[in-house]
Amino acid sequence: GSKISSIVMNGYEGNGELRYTYDEQGRVTRVHAIISDDGEQYIYETTYTYYENTIVQVEYFEDDEERFITVYTLNENGLVHKMEYDDSILFYDYDSENRAIRTGYQDEQTSEIIWNDNITWRNGNIVKESNGDAEEITYYENTTDTYGINGLYCGLGGDEWGVLYQQGYFGKKSINLMKHRGWRSFTYTITDNKVKTMNVRLQDPNVPEGTYTTITFNYQ
Repeated sequence: GSKISSIVMNGYEGNGELRYTYDEQGRVTRVHAIISDDGEQYIYETTYTYYENTIVQVEYFEDDEERFITVYTLNENGLVHKMEYDDSILFYDYDSENRAIRTGYQDEQTSEIIWNDNITWRNGNIVKESNGDAEEITYYENTTDTYGINGLYCGLGGDEWGVLYQQGYFGKKSINLMKHRGWRSFTYTITDNKVKTMNVRLQDPNVPEGTYTTITFNYQ
């Protein structure tokens, strides 16, 4: 089937383009981000290397030697069980339907995993990503998030663009398109069962009313 080839963002939350590269197995191996900010342009690269039980993600600015590395360890079902970045380790747990249901950390003394945060599902969608979420994420009931587009604003995973969520490495994805999450509300235009554009409107008292970002999806 077709895949997302590029995403173009225009508006309050940023201007730029993300270009996706895939391997022969259809997995994303690189996201080439061209970001425009105050008249300046910079390149941010994210690469993904797939091994038998791990995925290694490397992020860097094109003109900078510093590398940000995240290592994902997969469980027997090929889902992310452990995510390691900087000095942090986060664990994910799944139910029998391969839905991510909780996250945790490892006790330094006992090496036991302490499951301290829950992910809440309803009607096939994630409605809370943590215990601390003040309000639930809402969805459009008559839509299908075929390409994991919710991943752009999903908190699961450690990659900026939600690529591993989009590809199913964090288990089942929410089935519907997001309507409202936190400060943001979302509207879409859909052509041939594919999201063509997503409008992201900020409902922040510090931001002028009517401020939004338009995200356009291109498919290959």
